[in-house]
Amino acid sequence: MTVQVTGPGLAARFDFLNPRTIIFANQIENMGSLARLDNGRITIGWAGSSGHLRDVEGIIGIVAQVMQRHPHVDFALMADEGIYRLWATALPAGRIHYTPPGTLAAYLDFLQTIDIGLAPLLDNPYNHCRSDVKFLEYASRGVVPVLSRITPYLDSVQPGETGFLYESPQELGLVLTRLIADAGLRDRIRKAAFTYVNEHRREDRHADERLTFYESLLGKNAARGDMPPNLPLRRRGNKTAGIELTPSRAETLLLEGIVTESKGFQKDARKAYRQAATEDPGYYLPWFWLGYSSLRHGRTDACQYFDEAIKRNPNALRARLLKAKCREEREPERAIEDFLAMTNRWPEYTPAAQAMGELLEKHGVYDEALHWYNHALKINPFCGPAALGMGRIYASRGDDHQAGQGFGAAADLAPPWAEAQYAMARWCLSQNDLNAAAEYCRRTILADAAHPGIGTVIAEIEKRRMSMRNL
Repeated sequence: MTVQVTGPGLAARFDFLNPRTIIFANQIENMGSLARLDNGRITIGWAGSSGHLRDVEGIIGIVAQVMQRHPHVDFALMADEGIYRLWATALPAGRIHYTPPGTLAAYLDFLQTIDIGLAPLLDNPYNHCRSDVKFLEYASRGVVPVLSRITPYLDSVQPGETGFLYESPQELGLVLTRLIADAGLRDRIRKAAFTYVNEHRREDRHADERLTFYESLLGKNAARGDMPPNLPLRRRGNKTAGIELTPSRAETLLLEGIVTESKGFQKDARKAYRQAATEDPGYYLPWFWLGYSSLRHGRTDACQYFDEAIKRNPNALRARLLKAKCREEREPERAIEDFLAMTNRWPEYTPAAQAMGELLEKHGVYDEALHWYNHALKINPFCGPAALGMGRIYASRGDDHQAGQGFGAAADLAPPWAEAQYAMARWCLSQNDLNAAAEYCRRTILADAAHPGIGTVIAEIEKRRMSMRNL
């Protein structure tokens, strides 16, 4: 078995799991255009999900300063409304152009409207494991890439030739100022970046490398197996040996059910799942989705559906996990047995260890819960719920230092998770660190403006600040 990753960060962190780890860097499918409308204005831009909230927070101030010094510079943003509000409150009024999140095609069209593209990444293990796709997207659309000096971009970008790398907000400000002042530099960088991607990072020019590599893994005595019967196959063209596996009727019905349920029509969704199960009796996913639907809506038949899924696919880990969760309230001992069986058979499956810790914590078995939370984090250092659980346990024991470490780790690991930010806000308040508490309150609201407990924390912060002012 071989592990395929997209960059050196992932390879360095996880190659211990398998010595046969290979990097297949991301490629771009289609190139955009170098053309830009010359209207005398320069547009700096960024697009990203709420998972990048912490990444962009540290650069907003410096971008605002640069824009204040250069009235002909605008900012374009494609992100959710929470991130838009963060930028809009800092940047000069009337000079931020907002595009809501959309499709990949809409995102690529958005990139064609900007001149300088930002890619801020905090220096943390998760970001070191990212790929350089942001550089590819910018370069393929004629945008000057200005990126954090961090692992994903170190092997791709030639600083000063195909883009710029920066280490601090101050250095970012200097780079932006230089690019704004020098139209020739902007034009040279974006053309060089465009050419590099077009010549070296095109998807159609690298497909054969991947195929050749996997063919090389076949042993000398390996033989091609027979194609499974009744597969809906379609040849991709008259002059190609490529075969496309088209969706089956059961798969189509399953997708219809998932989409229907996402719109709130549970009864119609369950009908589609049953039709999919009838269409392909050996297909385990319709039974899984029947169980998942039942579990989310409090029905008592969830376990039996998960059993049907497991019968068809004994390695359906999520079905096993959710079946155990079905038993947590009425049969906690059996749920623990199920979690233990999973951790014994699949020791690297983090969700089972995390669920074990949560169930034991719920029943007050704190030492064992800590053991399982630690185990979950050992398997997956990015498991925020395990860090949060450890914070809760240490807080209940009065160990403020360890509690703060747990809550802080959870908040750092999951910026869009309101509960983690809220827990850290409360802990900072308990330490009378009002500025930090206010900051985590702000992050809670960005993640979930309707969080039920955050108003109480904010009110207490203001009360204490008022008391201090009156001393």
